[in-house]
Amino acid sequence: MMISQCQRLMAGIILLRGGSWVSTGNESIADSRYAFRRHFYQHAGFRYIESESEVKQEFNIYETDDLISQYLEFHYGASYFDVPNFPKACIDHVVSVLDTQKTERALDIGCAVGRSSYELARTFDHVDAVDFSTRFIRNALQLREHGKVRYMIPIEGEITDLKEFNLADLELGDRAHNIDFTQGDASNLRDKYTDYDLVFAGNLIDRLYDPAAFLINIQSRLRAGGLLVLTSPYTWLEEYTDKSKWLGGIKDNGENVMTYDGIKQILSSSFDGVCEPIDVPFVIRETARKHQHTIAQMTVWKKC
Repeated sequence: MMISQCQRLMAGIILLRGGSWVSTGNESIADSRYAFRRHFYQHAGFRYIESESEVKQEFNIYETDDLISQYLEFHYGASYFDVPNFPKACIDHVVSVLDTQKTERALDIGCAVGRSSYELARTFDHVDAVDFSTRFIRNALQLREHGKVRYMIPIEGEITDLKEFNLADLELGDRAHNIDFTQGDASNLRDKYTDYDLVFAGNLIDRLYDPAAFLINIQSRLRAGGLLVLTSPYTWLEEYTDKSKWLGGIKDNGENVMTYDGIKQILSSSFDGVCEPIDVPFVIRETARKHQHTIAQMTVWKKC
């Protein structure tokens, strides 16, 4: 006898309704629900064990995603060609110009895998760390919870090498739980991100779809006297930002418009420049024989 697809579907529904969809519990305890009502079909089951001894679990997952591994190496790995670690160098400079009495709350917007957030946590009581990439945030959270990360870096072709680092080795672990990592859009931040002594936007401005709107919106999220710190190599690309919204790198009536001038025009009514712009170089390793060497410009602004 032929059974139609509809009949098979109805049989499945009846089976689910009439069965024990899930059972949990340990057979040795009174609350056990294992195999209760034996005429019910059990669709799924869970078992657990209890022990008086401490159970230690070793975190042994390693990251194989090429972009994530590249950023983990950029943030926490070795220095190349005597160029200092970029996130650390940025925050070291920020701390040198910081009013040490205003170190309660900081926002690290565009935090990637989190090195700048950990460096900020050395000084600030609380750090909100936000990035648009869920994958970046997932790795930052894993690092905070487990204290270490393992990842693969390419050597050449399909040959890779396994690397590992610990927060403790970088002396970053003591205040790790002062950081709150969340996924978010820098151009559409939730209302809770406010009342900061410092906002750090590292290599972010030229990757936003509306950088001017970001600079305008972020002003209300800073306390009076708070610092806004921007870094960027100003590598404007239309795949990220429509050319009509570039802050610089364009010609206006035949005149060159530089990004720093565009930023200054937006911020000058509410901010004072703390120092002259400085260049901060960085190197991103792609393979053992290929690296990106870039120079970002850092500007520091104090809210009036």
